[in-house]
Amino acid sequence: MPAFLSPEMNTPSARSASPIVAADARPDPARSGPRPVALPSVRSVDPPALLTSLRQLMHLRSVAIVGQGAAVCIALLLGVELNVVPIGMVIGALVVLNVLNAARLKRGTPTTHYEVAANLALDLAAFSALLLLTGGTANPFALLYLLHVVLISLLLPWRLALAGTLLVVASFALAFRFATPITLASGDSISDAMMATGLRHGRCSVARARAPAARGRTARPERRSSAANRHLGRRRRA
Repeated sequence: MPAFLSPEMNTPSARSASPIVAADARPDPARSGPRPVALPSVRSVDPPALLTSLRQLMHLRSVAIVGQGAAVCIALLLGVELNVVPIGMVIGALVVLNVLNAARLKRGTPTTHYEVAANLALDLAAFSALLLLTGGTANPFALLYLLHVVLISLLLPWRLALAGTLLVVASFALAFRFATPITLASGDSISDAMMATGLRHGRCSVARARAPAARGRTARPERRSSAANRHLGRRRRA
């Protein structure tokens, strides 16, 4: 006889216990192990280091803006002729880029290495434009190309860092070949004026160095003549 037709299963106690048995027979999700969780893809992950890199670039750009503005003001005070309008436009573009980056960091949206690379490329383009307008590689600030190489190697993966380093080399060659020479208000080249100033200072220093020796040579005959006069005076008295 089937179990559900047996007299024991038809009793009230058996009928009340059967749902409990059926409920116990259901699989427990807690006992079956943790459910698999869908992980986000690698591109959607936003490491905090990337946002920190953007923030550091924004701070360095602020320092560069202040330094570039101060350098332009000092050069104008020294009588150096500069294309103030395009230089001001480049510095203004850096200010706008910094404002956009500040607003972007406040939103806290995810970022990638490509965005960091784009910021580095814009900084490099602005720096190269300023060098093209202010003497190129003859400008002492051309050494800051090394800083761009260091930042690229620290903040980017090796493939992007290699491409960025090649871009720095190309920018340096462009600044060396097509830069506008710096001139003074008198029309002289800044290099010729600096050379003439150096020669003038050199001549002055040589003249100052020779002056004590010349005084010593002229003082010795005077001492000898005074001693001879005293000796002659004694002989005449005698």
